[in-house]
Amino acid sequence: MAYLLPRAVIIALAWGATCALIGNIWHGADITIYAVAGLSWAVAGTLYFGYLRKLKRDIHELRRRRYSRAS
Repeated sequence: MAYLLPRAVIIALAWGATCALIGNIWHGADITIYAVAGLSWAVAGTLYFGYLRKLKRDIHELRRRRYSRAS
């Protein structure tokens, strides 16, 4: 939960900013437009933060291998 909650807040803030921008630019926007914007942020956030998590795991694995060889 400590991993997921801050990322969910970042995605929610980004979606809110996008919705505000859509509301200011396109006054006749349908609810579908807002839903598509939210879905695209959710997918992008999942992919991006998943990739960051994979990089952290790989770095941890490389450090573990490096220090295990040195001893």
